[in-house]
Amino acid sequence: MAWLDQFDGCLHYYYPIAVIDEAQRITEEYIYFYNHQRAQRKLNRLTPVEYRNQAVA
Repeated sequence: MAWLDQFDGCLHYYYPIAVIDEAQRITEEYIYFYNHQRAQRKLNRLTPVEYRNQAVA
């Protein structure tokens, strides 16, 4: 899972983590950002949530 290794590397580079609760909070914020705010080229410049909603409609 290359994406997980990349995410883990970025997480430790940008956020030196002191406690597990902080790591969980940062991870949840990033997952929300990735799914709800970050438009992706492979999804026709939609977020994953927008793409899924479009496919269901």
